[in-house]
Amino acid sequence: MQTVTAGLPPLANVANGHPDAEEGVAYTEAYPPKTILSMLHRRNPAIIEQLQHVRRGVYAGNYKLTTVGERVEALYAVDSDPAERCDVACDYPELVAELRHKIDKFLAEAEHQRADGDTSGEINAELKEHLRALGYMD
Repeated sequence: MQTVTAGLPPLANVANGHPDAEEGVAYTEAYPPKTILSMLHRRNPAIIEQLQHVRRGVYAGNYKLTTVGERVEALYAVDSDPAERCDVACDYPELVAELRHKIDKFLAEAEHQRADGDTSGEINAELKEHLRALGYMD
């Protein structure tokens, strides 16, 4: 799966000594590659329903919430369960709701940035500098 993360400028700011704009929260998103889904569809169409959804996660403090599509998959207490074996979502429904809200808010902000963004395909100087700071460009 291809992992996509947003919030590039805040991450670069943290690396450059600026305050953490996300306040210790990290988001992840994984899209299943369409080529793999196409190949699997020919061999095992039933599995596509399980694999076609975007997976998302949010780390906040000592917890990680994962979602698959619109469904909450699990909540992990990563400090006491680093292998993520024990789903504690049923024990912390308020935390699940709070972290789910963070994912929804993040998605809305990302969509807003995408809608307002430059779609010319050109990379501006500021973005190039951020990519260099992260080691993606020479």
